[in-house]
Amino acid sequence: MAVSPQLLRELFSSFYKEWKDKKLVFAMHRHADIDALASSYVLSTFFPKSIIAAPDEMNSQAKQLAQDYNITYEYLDDVDPHIPLVAVDTSHPAMLPQAASREVVAIFDHHQQAEDNLKSNFNIIDSEAKATAEIVALIAPEELDQKRSCLLAIAILSDTARFIDATERTLDTFVSLYKACGGTYVDILKEAFPPKPLAEKKAVLQALSETRFIRAGDKYIAYTKTGLREGEVATYLAEAGDIGLAFVDDEKLKATRISARANRHIDIELNRVMADIGKHFGGNGGGHKKAAGCIAPAPIDEVMVYTLKKVKAFVEENDNKAQ
Repeated sequence: MAVSPQLLRELFSSFYKEWKDKKLVFAMHRHADIDALASSYVLSTFFPKSIIAAPDEMNSQAKQLAQDYNITYEYLDDVDPHIPLVAVDTSHPAMLPQAASREVVAIFDHHQQAEDNLKSNFNIIDSEAKATAEIVALIAPEELDQKRSCLLAIAILSDTARFIDATERTLDTFVSLYKACGGTYVDILKEAFPPKPLAEKKAVLQALSETRFIRAGDKYIAYTKTGLREGEVATYLAEAGDIGLAFVDDEKLKATRISARANRHIDIELNRVMADIGKHFGGNGGGHKKAAGCIAPAPIDEVMVYTLKKVKAFVEENDNKAQ
């Protein structure tokens, strides 16, 4: 069940009273997306002494949004490690490695929780929210101006992939923000889904052209390797078949990243199977039921073989339980 807006507001109110006049760094997750950037920025506006920071390079959509809306941010490694940290749009240490050496005082997140997640005194978390921006809009301690309303509306539209996965609360929140935004829906849509750089177009098209698939009962699991935009690729594959898996050989992490997506017709807990796969390889995983991922410190081909076997068995087991 979703956490009530009232409870979220009460949790935020306690955090706000304690920290509103202190220095904070609102930290996004690795390869930060639009939701992480917009949520971090809007939260930082409530705390006058705060800054926002990214642990590494943001994705191209977030970079474009930062440019269009004049949002300045720092890299977390350049920020004084003594400044308390607020994790935004993540609660897992793998997605925010610098949190291990910093004091984490609050978490704002909408992803499914796991035992090894980050811990803080203020956990403003609702795993039923479809974007962290949805939570931020619900707990805002003051009326949001046009800029902040637009940013949160853009983030919700982006993170739900044009409302492929949304609740009535998500839609109501978006409409409220949209009305305060002052722009047109087309304006928001363009910011949520800006044109891809040439290299990203090539990577997505190449990944789709090399797609393979296996059958699990009456469902198809489509899979491919890619170097960029694995979440988008996995979503395309899920919509074309049933479940999409995109694998990335991450040289920096010395691991394989997996993005897993299921279409709207399947009731399956991909976050559970991704957590199991990550754990098997000594990594980690999680996310949402139909949009999950993991980091597996092993060669990509080895991870792919194991993942396909595991996901196929999971789908068939899930189908048997449903009968």
